[in-house]
Amino acid sequence: MEINVEKLEDNRAKIVVTVEAAEVDKKINAKYKEAAQRYQFPGFRKGKAPRAVIDSALGADYVKAMVTEEVVNEAMPVAIDNSGLFPVGQAEFGDVANVVAGQDFTFDFTIALRNEIELTSYEPVAIEMPSEEVSDAEFNMQYDAIIEQYASFEEAGAHAKSSDGDRLVLAMEAYDGEVALEKLTSGEFQYTIGSGLFPVAFDEKVTGLTAGETVEFELEVGEEVTPYVNNLKGKTISFKATVKSIMVKMAPNVDDAWVQDNFGFETVDELRERLMDSLKEQKADLMPRLKEDRVLSALIERVADEAPEAMVEEQETELLQEFFQQLQRSGQTYDAYLKAQNLTADQLKKDIKLQAADIVKQNLALDAWARHNEVEAAESEIQGEFIKAAGNEWEDLYENWKQAGRLHMVREGVLRSKALEMAMAEAAVTEVPFEQ
Repeated sequence: MEINVEKLEDNRAKIVVTVEAAEVDKKINAKYKEAAQRYQFPGFRKGKAPRAVIDSALGADYVKAMVTEEVVNEAMPVAIDNSGLFPVGQAEFGDVANVVAGQDFTFDFTIALRNEIELTSYEPVAIEMPSEEVSDAEFNMQYDAIIEQYASFEEAGAHAKSSDGDRLVLAMEAYDGEVALEKLTSGEFQYTIGSGLFPVAFDEKVTGLTAGETVEFELEVGEEVTPYVNNLKGKTISFKATVKSIMVKMAPNVDDAWVQDNFGFETVDELRERLMDSLKEQKADLMPRLKEDRVLSALIERVADEAPEAMVEEQETELLQEFFQQLQRSGQTYDAYLKAQNLTADQLKKDIKLQAADIVKQNLALDAWARHNEVEAAESEIQGEFIKAAGNEWEDLYENWKQAGRLHMVREGVLRSKALEMAMAEAAVTEVPFEQ
């Protein structure tokens, strides 16, 4: 099979395919045999009717038309894959004449190609990364967080004033204008100052109070998103809160006996050693993914153009399909998910569209990086992807994809993976200290 590719304007390509006469004749012979076996022609045993009889009964162009359709359907996807192009959408065919016995068969079609962009720079990206080692600050933060889970709360003295970390029991009322906010209204509303469930402005109003004291105030919900007011953005909420009690956090007495009772380790030192080992393992797993994310973010910043709308819509559809499949597998309904995440359908759709745009830009950036650096996908690398997916059965899967003209999709994935690996290897990394 001979393939000629002509790049056209508007990001399209014309592909001219020529199939050798020998292959055409082979298919014509097979199609006549198939017709003779399928149909019963008067005066002839099944499978024995000559071509002239078949042409007379089915039409002179019947077999030629069937062979033409078969040749085009088989040759077109292979031609696309062999051309190294990345098509989008459906092919548009030129005039396709029927095959002729003993002659080469030529047909052509036009395809739209994947959008190509150029990055603003192809210099190695510069990123910041935490140290690969677990710092004392990181360890102490995790250790303190574990110990804090075992903290208890004791009622403060009669004249104690509320402060950061204290747990308050409030008789609280909250209103949006004249409308009572049921979730924030309770005679036994528990809140820990500094927990982040309310904005900082709320914490400031309930800090420094004593048991029995009442405070009334208004809170303007701005850009600071917190769990208790994340659906009240832009509103002014009126609060009335009476402190019923103040509970002070009491840290446990961490000694060997306490560690034995709560963790099953012999000593405090053993607890610390096990925690350090766990943090090192977690960080070793995290660092490659973190570097990948930051390199991709840096590459996306070099995409000056907006993501093509058609590609965003296609990616958005794919993300929505994956989302609903995950919901189905989890047994959760769409409405229940929205309620659990405190989202509206419009907010979810907007989030998915933004995610789709980022993915498209990411892919276009990797494509540009691969193209600029002349990255290539070897056939062995493409086959390697099938081996990963199907193990010893990979050859059948590979042939199916090849005949269907879908290998370009795997090639695309290989090229992007190699481009990302190159960008990560070349990245200029600045190590930054951990900040709690």
